[in-house]
Amino acid sequence: MPVSGRAFIIIISAYLVTHFLSLSLAVDMRDAGEWTGLHHAVCQGRAGAVQTLLDAGAAVNIADQHGVTALHIAAAEDNVELFRLLLENKADPKMSVSRARNKLPGIRASNRNLPTVQADSRDSYGRSPLGLAMWEGNSEIVDLLLQKNQQREKVELTCEDTDVCELTACRPDGMSLLHVAAEKGYLKLMKELLSLKVNPNLRNAQGATPLTSAICNNQLACIQNLLDSGAKLSITDKTGASALHVAAKIGNVMAVTLLLNRGKENGRNIDINKCDHLGYTPAYYAINEG
Repeated sequence: MPVSGRAFIIIISAYLVTHFLSLSLAVDMRDAGEWTGLHHAVCQGRAGAVQTLLDAGAAVNIADQHGVTALHIAAAEDNVELFRLLLENKADPKMSVSRARNKLPGIRASNRNLPTVQADSRDSYGRSPLGLAMWEGNSEIVDLLLQKNQQREKVELTCEDTDVCELTACRPDGMSLLHVAAEKGYLKLMKELLSLKVNPNLRNAQGATPLTSAICNNQLACIQNLLDSGAKLSITDKTGASALHVAAKIGNVMAVTLLLNRGKENGRNIDINKCDHLGYTPAYYAINEG
């Protein structure tokens, strides 16, 4: 029975890939969106099929019309296992998505049966797998790419690595580069952004600032750096919670101490009795939940 190239590409399992290859189908056959079997196998997280395709000589750096490779897909999906496998098979982590005037389609846009992974249009042009993984908050993949040679010496993330065209660009949830740096503890990136006059008080869709992102993730060095760079203690999110509310609620004693000390240094004490929209104070959260 004849087998269509479309079937080979979409029906991805190690057994079926082996069977279809035995029928002399080209291992790098493309579909209408210029995706190969390797693109689809990585997108579906099928490690066995990926290994079978690589063993059969699949081109690991082949890209679709937008420059998206299998490594980009693994980075977007936060699939560390497949990301490592592709790197071991000489996938190029520096390949960039094509720059275009029109909005770049989501990684899966050409495949109707799959949900779309859509990057923010202001920031989606020209990103490498490292920039994509960083922007999606996939810190394990970022750490993997920032390892240097055989010594596995970690290299600090910089603005250049992020591949963004605007330093104040935000994801659809309002998270900026500074929020991501604060959340993940990328201190060098944070310092570089702040030195380039990025506002330390940017808010995401929930009204949270990079300071609260750092507090929630116990990134003490980032908290200190943001405070030194003018992060405001009086800003509240959409629930009326200040940075002190957040720190007290999650029991981050070191963050509470840093915030209170910074208030004293500036000659104005923080009001520990200020209520959020639920009517609760930082003191209440510290006593009852922290």
